[in-house]
Amino acid sequence: MNFLGSLNIRYKLSLLVGLFMITFILIAGSLIFGSRDTMMEDRKVKLQNIVEAAHSTAKHFYDQAQAGEMLDTQARTLAVEAIEWMRYDGGSGYIWINDFQPRMIMHPFVKKLEGKDISDFKDPNGKHLFVEFVKTVEADGAGFVDYVWQKGDDKNYLAPKLSYVKGF
Repeated sequence: MNFLGSLNIRYKLSLLVGLFMITFILIAGSLIFGSRDTMMEDRKVKLQNIVEAAHSTAKHFYDQAQAGEMLDTQARTLAVEAIEWMRYDGGSGYIWINDFQPRMIMHPFVKKLEGKDISDFKDPNGKHLFVEFVKTVEADGAGFVDYVWQKGDDKNYLAPKLSYVKGF
C-alpha cells in the first residue's frame, strides 16, 4: 500500500494546503526581492538623471564663458546658483558641489560647510565619504557611492544613502 493511500482525507487536505502555503510564500518572497531590486535600479536611474541635469547646467554656463559671452567668475556663480535649487524626491533630494581636494563648494542646506576642507568628514561607520566621491570620479569619471548618513545630531537616525557623483 502506498503512503498517500494510507492517509485519511483530513491529512491529505492538510498536506495540500501546506504545500500551497509554502509555494505561495516562496513566490511572494521572490516577488518582494525582485521588486526591491527594481526599485533600487529605478532609484539609481533617477539619481544619475538629476546629476546629469546638474552637469548639463554647469556645462551650459562653462560653454558661455568659453565663448566669451560672460566672465568665468559670472558663469561659475550662475551655475552654482542654478544647481543649488535643483531638487528631487519631493524636495528632500538635493545636489551639492565639492571639488577634488575635497572642499565643499556649495551645499544647499549646510552653508557652514561651504569653502571648508571636507576630506576628514566621515560617516558613522568611518567611511571618508567625500574622499570616496573624489576617488570614484577620478577612477571612472562618475559612479555610485553608498554610505550611512546621520541626520543632525540624532545619533539614532542613521540612514543608508546612495549618491551618484560625476566630475566636471
